Amino acid sequence: MTFCILGKYDLVFWLQKFVRLRGCSVKERIVGIDFLKILSMLMVVLLHVLSQGGIMSNTVPFSCKYYLSNFMEISSYCAVNCYALISGYTLFKPKVNYSGIINLWFEVLFYNLLITAIFCIFMPQVIVPRHFILMLGPVSFGNYWYFSAYFAMYFFIPAMNFVIEHMGKADVGKMVMAIFLVLSFLPWASEKGLFAMNNGYSTIWLMALYLVGAYIKKYDIGKEIKLIWPIAGYFLCVIIVAAYKFAASYQNFSRTGELLDGRLWLNYTSPFILFAAVFLLLICLKIDIQADCVKKIIATCSVSSFSVYLLHTHSLIWEHVFPDSFASIDKLPTLYFVPLILLSCVGIYAVSVPIDLVRIKLFKLLTINKLAIFLDEKWSSWFNRIFSKV
Repeated sequence: MTFCILGKYDLVFWLQKFVRLRGCSVKERIVGIDFLKILSMLMVVLLHVLSQGGIMSNTVPFSCKYYLSNFMEISSYCAVNCYALISGYTLFKPKVNYSGIINLWFEVLFYNLLITAIFCIFMPQVIVPRHFILMLGPVSFGNYWYFSAYFAMYFFIPAMNFVIEHMGKADVGKMVMAIFLVLSFLPWASEKGLFAMNNGYSTIWLMALYLVGAYIKKYDIGKEIKLIWPIAGYFLCVIIVAAYKFAASYQNFSRTGELLDGRLWLNYTSPFILFAAVFLLLICLKIDIQADCVKKIIATCSVSSFSVYLLHTHSLIWEHVFPDSFASIDKLPTLYFVPLILLSCVGIYAVSVPIDLVRIKLFKLLTINKLAIFLDEKWSSWFNRIFSKV
Protein backbone atom coordinates (compact mmCIF):
# COMPACT_ATOMS: atom_id res chain seq x y z
CA MET A 1 0.00 0.00 0.00
CA THR A 2 2.95 2.33 0.54
CA PHE A 3 3.50 2.96 -3.16
CA CYS A 4 -0.10 4.17 -3.49
CA ILE A 5 0.56 7.31 -1.41
CA LEU A 6 3.86 8.54 -2.84
CA GLY A 7 2.32 11.53 -4.58
CA LYS A 8 3.95 12.74 -7.76
CA TYR A 9 6.70 10.12 -7.41
CA ASP A 10 4.17 7.32 -7.43
CA LEU A 11 4.11 5.00 -10.47
CA VAL A 12 0.31 4.94 -10.30
CA PHE A 13 0.27 8.75 -10.46
CA TRP A 14 1.95 8.59 -13.87
CA LEU A 15 -0.26 5.71 -14.97
CA GLN A 16 -3.30 7.84 -14.15
CA LYS A 17 -1.91 10.68 -16.28
CA PHE A 18 -1.69 8.32 -19.23
CA VAL A 19 -5.28 7.15 -18.67
CA ARG A 20 -6.46 10.76 -18.82
CA LEU A 21 -4.79 11.13 -22.19
CA ARG A 22 -7.57 8.97 -23.59
CA GLY A 23 -10.12 11.52 -22.42
CA CYS A 24 -11.73 9.44 -19.70
CA SER A 25 -11.06 9.67 -15.98
CA VAL A 26 -10.63 6.54 -13.88
CA LYS A 27 -13.79 7.35 -11.91
CA GLU A 28 -15.89 7.19 -15.09
CA ARG A 29 -14.61 3.74 -16.02
CA ILE A 30 -16.15 0.38 -15.13
CA VAL A 31 -13.46 -1.67 -13.44
CA GLY A 32 -15.05 -5.00 -14.41
CA ILE A 33 -15.09 -4.03 -18.10
CA ASP A 34 -11.47 -2.86 -17.90
CA PHE A 35 -10.50 -6.14 -16.27
CA LEU A 36 -12.33 -8.13 -18.96
CA LYS A 37 -10.49 -6.20 -21.69
CA ILE A 38 -7.17 -7.19 -20.13
CA LEU A 39 -8.26 -10.79 -19.57
CA SER A 40 -9.65 -11.10 -23.10
CA MET A 41 -6.47 -9.76 -24.68
CA LEU A 42 -4.36 -12.12 -22.57
CA MET A 43 -6.58 -14.92 -23.86
CA VAL A 44 -6.03 -13.76 -27.45
CA VAL A 45 -2.27 -13.77 -26.88
CA LEU A 46 -2.55 -17.23 -25.33
CA LEU A 47 -4.38 -18.54 -28.40
CA HIS A 48 -1.63 -17.20 -30.64
CA VAL A 49 1.20 -18.51 -28.45
CA LEU A 50 -0.38 -21.97 -28.53
CA SER A 51 -1.06 -22.01 -32.29
CA GLN A 52 1.28 -19.72 -34.22
CA GLY A 53 3.85 -19.98 -31.44
CA GLY A 54 4.22 -23.67 -32.24
CA ILE A 55 3.25 -25.26 -28.92
CA MET A 56 0.17 -27.24 -29.97
CA SER A 57 1.74 -28.52 -33.19
CA ASN A 58 4.64 -29.98 -31.19
CA THR A 59 2.74 -31.73 -28.41
CA VAL A 60 2.45 -35.51 -28.53
CA PRO A 61 -1.18 -36.52 -29.22
CA PHE A 62 -3.09 -37.46 -26.06
CA SER A 63 -0.15 -36.68 -23.80
CA CYS A 64 -0.58 -34.58 -20.66
CA LYS A 65 0.71 -31.50 -22.51
CA TYR A 66 -1.72 -32.17 -25.35
CA TYR A 67 -4.69 -32.07 -22.98
CA LEU A 68 -3.36 -29.04 -21.10
CA SER A 69 -2.68 -26.98 -24.24
CA ASN A 70 -6.05 -27.85 -25.78
CA PHE A 71 -7.91 -27.06 -22.57
CA MET A 72 -6.17 -23.66 -22.39
CA GLU A 73 -7.11 -23.00 -26.00
CA ILE A 74 -10.77 -23.90 -25.45
CA SER A 75 -10.90 -21.84 -22.23
CA SER A 76 -9.62 -18.79 -24.13
CA TYR A 77 -11.56 -19.14 -27.37
CA CYS A 78 -14.35 -16.79 -26.29
CA ALA A 79 -11.92 -13.85 -26.05
CA VAL A 80 -12.84 -12.22 -29.37
CA ASN A 81 -16.56 -12.57 -28.57
CA CYS A 82 -15.89 -10.88 -25.23
CA TYR A 83 -14.34 -7.89 -26.99
CA ALA A 84 -17.37 -7.51 -29.27
CA LEU A 85 -19.74 -7.80 -26.28
CA ILE A 86 -17.72 -5.10 -24.49
CA SER A 87 -18.22 -2.80 -27.49
CA GLY A 88 -21.98 -3.18 -27.19
CA TYR A 89 -21.88 -2.67 -23.44
CA THR A 90 -19.72 0.47 -23.49
CA LEU A 91 -20.92 2.16 -26.69
CA PHE A 92 -24.64 1.83 -26.01
CA LYS A 93 -25.24 5.48 -25.18
CA PRO A 94 -27.20 8.45 -26.58
CA LYS A 95 -24.45 9.76 -28.88
CA VAL A 96 -21.52 7.92 -30.43
CA ASN A 97 -18.95 10.10 -32.17
CA TYR A 98 -17.02 8.85 -35.17
CA SER A 99 -13.91 10.47 -33.72
CA GLY A 100 -13.42 7.23 -31.77
CA ILE A 101 -12.99 5.06 -34.88
CA ILE A 102 -10.92 7.78 -36.60
CA ASN A 103 -8.56 7.88 -33.63
CA LEU A 104 -8.34 4.08 -33.69
CA TRP A 105 -7.56 4.21 -37.42
CA PHE A 106 -4.62 6.53 -36.68
CA GLU A 107 -3.46 4.10 -33.99
CA VAL A 108 -3.44 1.19 -36.43
CA LEU A 109 -1.66 3.34 -39.03
CA PHE A 110 0.96 4.32 -36.43
CA TYR A 111 1.81 0.71 -35.60
CA ASN A 112 1.85 -0.23 -39.28
CA LEU A 113 4.39 2.52 -39.95
CA LEU A 114 6.44 1.76 -36.84
CA ILE A 115 6.73 -2.00 -37.35
CA THR A 116 7.41 -1.70 -41.07
CA ALA A 117 10.15 0.87 -40.38
CA ILE A 118 11.77 -1.39 -37.77
CA PHE A 119 11.81 -4.31 -40.19
CA CYS A 120 13.26 -2.09 -42.92
CA ILE A 121 16.18 -1.38 -40.59
CA PHE A 122 16.79 -4.77 -38.98
CA MET A 123 15.32 -7.30 -41.44
CA PRO A 124 15.23 -5.54 -44.83
CA GLN A 125 15.47 -8.87 -46.66
CA VAL A 126 11.87 -9.77 -45.73
CA ILE A 127 10.37 -6.49 -46.94
CA VAL A 128 8.56 -6.60 -50.28
CA PRO A 129 6.49 -3.89 -52.04
CA ARG A 130 3.19 -5.29 -50.72
CA HIS A 131 4.25 -4.44 -47.15
CA PHE A 132 4.27 -0.73 -48.02
CA ILE A 133 0.80 -1.08 -49.52
CA LEU A 134 -0.46 -2.93 -46.43
CA MET A 135 1.17 -0.30 -44.24
CA LEU A 136 -0.95 2.53 -45.65
CA GLY A 137 -4.24 0.64 -45.81
CA PRO A 138 -5.18 -0.44 -42.25
CA VAL A 139 -8.74 -1.28 -43.33
CA SER A 140 -8.69 -1.80 -47.09
CA PHE A 141 -6.18 -4.63 -47.16
CA GLY A 142 -7.37 -6.50 -44.07
CA ASN A 143 -4.00 -6.49 -42.32
CA TYR A 144 -5.92 -6.91 -39.06
CA TRP A 145 -9.14 -8.84 -39.62
CA TYR A 146 -10.75 -7.74 -36.35
CA PHE A 147 -10.08 -4.06 -36.96
CA SER A 148 -11.42 -4.28 -40.52
CA ALA A 149 -14.62 -5.96 -39.29
CA TYR A 150 -14.92 -3.58 -36.33
CA PHE A 151 -14.37 -0.54 -38.57
CA ALA A 152 -17.31 -1.53 -40.77
CA MET A 153 -19.48 -2.29 -37.72
CA TYR A 154 -18.74 1.07 -36.07
CA PHE A 155 -20.73 3.03 -38.66
CA PHE A 156 -23.85 1.02 -37.83
CA ILE A 157 -23.60 1.68 -34.08
CA PRO A 158 -25.97 4.71 -34.05
CA ALA A 159 -28.60 2.64 -35.89
CA MET A 160 -28.16 -0.35 -33.59
CA ASN A 161 -28.37 1.88 -30.52
CA PHE A 162 -31.56 3.46 -31.87
CA VAL A 163 -33.13 0.05 -32.39
CA ILE A 164 -32.23 -1.16 -28.88
CA GLU A 165 -33.36 2.10 -27.29
CA HIS A 166 -36.78 2.24 -28.95
CA MET A 167 -37.76 -1.41 -28.88
CA GLY A 168 -39.53 -2.91 -25.91
CA LYS A 169 -37.73 -5.38 -23.67
CA ALA A 170 -39.68 -8.35 -25.03
CA ASP A 171 -38.90 -7.39 -28.64
CA VAL A 172 -35.21 -6.88 -27.89
CA GLY A 173 -35.22 -10.24 -26.12
CA LYS A 174 -36.72 -11.87 -29.23
CA MET A 175 -34.01 -10.28 -31.36
CA VAL A 176 -31.25 -11.59 -29.08
CA MET A 177 -32.85 -15.04 -29.17
CA ALA A 178 -32.97 -14.83 -32.98
CA ILE A 179 -29.27 -13.98 -33.01
CA PHE A 180 -28.57 -17.12 -31.02
CA LEU A 181 -30.83 -19.39 -33.07
CA VAL A 182 -30.12 -18.07 -36.58
CA LEU A 183 -26.48 -16.97 -36.38
CA SER A 184 -25.12 -19.40 -33.78
CA PHE A 185 -27.19 -22.52 -33.21
CA LEU A 186 -28.41 -23.15 -36.78
CA PRO A 187 -24.95 -22.91 -38.47
CA TRP A 188 -23.51 -25.11 -35.70
CA ALA A 189 -26.30 -27.71 -35.94
CA SER A 190 -26.13 -27.89 -39.73
CA GLU A 191 -22.30 -27.94 -39.71
CA LYS A 192 -22.28 -25.35 -42.51
CA GLY A 193 -21.04 -21.79 -42.75
CA LEU A 194 -24.48 -20.24 -43.19
CA PHE A 195 -25.34 -16.54 -43.55
CA ALA A 196 -21.77 -15.38 -44.33
CA MET A 197 -20.70 -15.89 -40.74
CA ASN A 198 -17.25 -17.22 -41.73
CA ASN A 199 -17.01 -18.87 -38.27
CA GLY A 200 -17.24 -15.44 -36.65
CA TYR A 201 -14.56 -13.66 -38.69
CA SER A 202 -17.09 -11.17 -40.04
CA THR A 203 -18.70 -7.78 -39.50
CA ILE A 204 -22.14 -9.41 -39.22
CA TRP A 205 -21.08 -11.50 -36.24
CA LEU A 206 -19.52 -8.51 -34.48
CA MET A 207 -22.76 -6.57 -35.02
CA ALA A 208 -24.76 -9.45 -33.55
CA LEU A 209 -22.53 -9.54 -30.47
CA TYR A 210 -22.76 -5.76 -30.17
CA LEU A 211 -26.55 -6.04 -29.92
CA VAL A 212 -26.22 -8.71 -27.23
CA GLY A 213 -23.80 -6.53 -25.25
CA ALA A 214 -26.12 -3.51 -25.56
CA TYR A 215 -29.05 -5.66 -24.40
CA ILE A 216 -27.10 -6.73 -21.31
CA LYS A 217 -26.22 -3.09 -20.60
CA LYS A 218 -29.71 -1.64 -21.07
CA TYR A 219 -31.53 -4.16 -18.92
CA ASP A 220 -28.68 -4.84 -16.49
CA ILE A 221 -28.85 -8.55 -17.22
CA GLY A 222 -27.25 -10.68 -14.54
CA LYS A 223 -27.46 -8.10 -11.76
CA GLU A 224 -29.65 -10.29 -9.58
CA ILE A 225 -27.82 -13.54 -10.44
CA LYS A 226 -25.38 -14.90 -7.89
CA LEU A 227 -21.76 -14.99 -9.04
CA ILE A 228 -21.56 -18.77 -8.76
CA TRP A 229 -24.00 -19.28 -11.67
CA PRO A 230 -22.09 -17.48 -14.46
CA ILE A 231 -18.86 -19.06 -13.18
CA ALA A 232 -20.47 -22.49 -13.37
CA GLY A 233 -21.94 -21.67 -16.78
CA TYR A 234 -18.56 -20.62 -18.20
CA PHE A 235 -16.75 -23.77 -17.03
CA LEU A 236 -19.65 -25.98 -18.16
CA CYS A 237 -19.36 -24.56 -21.70
CA VAL A 238 -15.59 -25.09 -21.71
CA ILE A 239 -15.89 -28.65 -20.39
CA ILE A 240 -18.56 -29.58 -22.97
CA VAL A 241 -16.43 -28.34 -25.88
CA ALA A 242 -13.30 -30.00 -24.46
CA ALA A 243 -15.08 -33.32 -23.90
CA TYR A 244 -16.39 -33.34 -27.46
CA LYS A 245 -13.02 -32.46 -28.98
CA PHE A 246 -11.07 -35.03 -26.96
CA ALA A 247 -13.60 -37.80 -27.57
CA ALA A 248 -13.94 -37.09 -31.32
CA SER A 249 -10.19 -36.76 -31.77
CA TYR A 250 -9.45 -39.98 -29.92
CA GLN A 251 -12.10 -41.93 -31.83
CA ASN A 252 -10.85 -40.68 -35.19
CA PHE A 253 -7.20 -41.28 -34.26
CA SER A 254 -7.96 -44.86 -33.19
CA ARG A 255 -9.77 -45.54 -36.46
CA THR A 256 -7.61 -43.70 -39.02
CA GLY A 257 -4.37 -42.84 -37.25
CA GLU A 258 -4.97 -39.15 -38.02
CA LEU A 259 -5.57 -36.48 -35.41
CA LEU A 260 -8.99 -34.86 -35.91
CA ASP A 261 -9.05 -31.10 -35.71
CA GLY A 262 -12.32 -31.19 -33.74
CA ARG A 263 -13.27 -27.60 -34.59
CA LEU A 264 -16.99 -28.20 -35.05
CA TRP A 265 -17.76 -26.84 -31.59
CA LEU A 266 -14.67 -24.63 -31.39
CA ASN A 267 -15.31 -21.46 -33.37
CA TYR A 268 -16.56 -17.99 -32.53
CA THR A 269 -20.16 -18.69 -33.57
CA SER A 270 -20.44 -21.94 -31.60
CA PRO A 271 -23.28 -21.67 -29.05
CA PHE A 272 -20.95 -22.85 -26.29
CA ILE A 273 -18.27 -20.27 -27.13
CA LEU A 274 -20.93 -17.57 -27.39
CA PHE A 275 -22.39 -18.43 -23.97
CA ALA A 276 -18.90 -18.70 -22.46
CA ALA A 277 -18.27 -15.09 -23.51
CA VAL A 278 -21.60 -13.91 -22.09
CA PHE A 279 -20.93 -15.70 -18.80
CA LEU A 280 -17.44 -14.19 -18.61
CA LEU A 281 -18.91 -10.71 -19.13
CA LEU A 282 -21.45 -11.29 -16.35
CA ILE A 283 -18.67 -12.52 -14.05
CA CYS A 284 -16.49 -9.45 -14.64
CA LEU A 285 -19.39 -7.02 -14.20
CA LYS A 286 -19.59 -8.23 -10.61
CA ILE A 287 -15.97 -7.28 -9.89
CA ASP A 288 -15.79 -4.53 -7.29
CA ILE A 289 -12.34 -3.16 -6.44
CA GLN A 290 -12.11 -0.40 -3.85
CA ALA A 291 -8.37 0.34 -3.95
CA ASP A 292 -7.88 3.36 -6.23
CA CYS A 293 -4.28 2.45 -7.02
CA VAL A 294 -5.34 -0.98 -8.33
CA LYS A 295 -8.20 0.53 -10.34
CA LYS A 296 -5.80 3.00 -11.96
CA ILE A 297 -3.38 0.26 -12.97
CA ILE A 298 -6.21 -1.84 -14.42
CA ALA A 299 -7.57 1.18 -16.30
CA THR A 300 -4.17 2.03 -17.78
CA CYS A 301 -3.50 -1.53 -18.91
CA SER A 302 -7.02 -1.69 -20.32
CA VAL A 303 -6.73 1.39 -22.56
CA SER A 304 -3.58 -0.10 -24.10
CA SER A 305 -4.97 -3.62 -24.52
CA PHE A 306 -5.80 -3.21 -28.21
CA SER A 307 -2.20 -2.23 -28.91
CA VAL A 308 -1.14 -5.68 -27.69
CA TYR A 309 -3.17 -7.16 -30.56
CA LEU A 310 -1.84 -4.64 -33.09
CA LEU A 311 1.78 -5.25 -32.14
CA HIS A 312 2.02 -9.03 -32.02
CA THR A 313 -0.32 -9.83 -34.95
CA HIS A 314 1.17 -7.43 -37.46
CA SER A 315 1.83 -9.43 -40.63
CA LEU A 316 5.61 -8.97 -40.46
CA ILE A 317 5.82 -10.13 -36.84
CA TRP A 318 3.23 -12.84 -37.43
CA GLU A 319 5.12 -14.27 -40.41
CA HIS A 320 8.76 -13.75 -39.43
CA VAL A 321 8.98 -13.59 -35.62
CA PHE A 322 6.06 -15.41 -34.06
CA PRO A 323 6.11 -18.82 -35.83
CA ASP A 324 7.41 -21.55 -33.48
CA SER A 325 8.87 -18.94 -31.12
CA PHE A 326 7.49 -20.82 -28.12
CA ALA A 327 7.88 -24.39 -29.38
CA SER A 328 10.80 -25.01 -27.01
CA ILE A 329 8.42 -24.81 -24.04
CA ASP A 330 7.05 -28.19 -25.08
CA LYS A 331 10.44 -29.77 -24.40
CA LEU A 332 10.46 -28.71 -20.77
CA PRO A 333 9.02 -30.82 -17.91
CA THR A 334 5.23 -30.81 -17.62
CA LEU A 335 5.48 -29.02 -14.27
CA TYR A 336 6.75 -25.88 -16.04
CA PHE A 337 4.54 -26.19 -19.13
CA VAL A 338 1.48 -24.14 -18.12
CA PRO A 339 3.32 -21.53 -15.96
CA LEU A 340 5.79 -20.73 -18.75
CA ILE A 341 3.04 -20.41 -21.35
CA LEU A 342 1.08 -18.04 -19.12
CA LEU A 343 4.25 -16.12 -18.24
CA SER A 344 5.02 -15.72 -21.95
CA CYS A 345 1.55 -14.23 -22.53
CA VAL A 346 1.95 -11.81 -19.62
CA GLY A 347 5.39 -10.90 -20.96
CA ILE A 348 4.02 -9.99 -24.39
CA TYR A 349 1.33 -7.87 -22.73
CA ALA A 350 3.84 -6.24 -20.36
CA VAL A 351 6.16 -5.28 -23.22
CA SER A 352 3.34 -3.90 -25.37
CA VAL A 353 1.74 -1.60 -22.77
CA PRO A 354 4.76 0.72 -22.22
CA ILE A 355 5.15 1.03 -25.99
CA ASP A 356 1.54 2.14 -26.23
CA LEU A 357 1.92 4.59 -23.36
CA VAL A 358 4.63 6.30 -25.41
CA ARG A 359 2.31 6.24 -28.43
CA ILE A 360 -0.48 7.84 -26.38
CA LYS A 361 1.89 10.59 -25.25
CA LEU A 362 3.02 11.16 -28.83
CA PHE A 363 -0.60 11.38 -30.02
CA LYS A 364 -1.21 13.92 -27.27
CA LEU A 365 1.70 16.06 -28.48
CA LEU A 366 0.57 15.76 -32.11
CA THR A 367 -3.06 16.52 -31.10
CA ILE A 368 -4.29 13.45 -32.98
CA ASN A 369 -7.39 13.30 -30.80
CA LYS A 370 -8.27 16.88 -31.74
CA LEU A 371 -7.67 16.04 -35.38
CA ALA A 372 -10.05 13.07 -35.07
CA ILE A 373 -12.71 15.32 -33.51
CA PHE A 374 -12.19 17.91 -36.27
CA LEU A 375 -12.57 15.28 -39.00
CA ASP A 376 -15.69 13.90 -37.29
CA GLU A 377 -17.25 17.38 -37.16
CA LYS A 378 -16.44 18.03 -40.82
CA TRP A 379 -17.81 14.62 -41.79
CA SER A 380 -21.05 15.24 -39.87
CA SER A 381 -21.41 18.79 -41.21
CA TRP A 382 -20.91 17.61 -44.79
CA PHE A 383 -23.53 14.88 -44.47
CA ASN A 384 -25.99 17.22 -42.76
CA ARG A 385 -25.71 19.67 -45.64
CA ILE A 386 -26.22 16.93 -48.23
CA PHE A 387 -29.24 15.29 -46.62
CA SER A 388 -30.88 18.57 -45.64
CA LYS A 389 -31.31 19.24 -49.36
CA VAL A 390 -32.74 15.81 -50.17
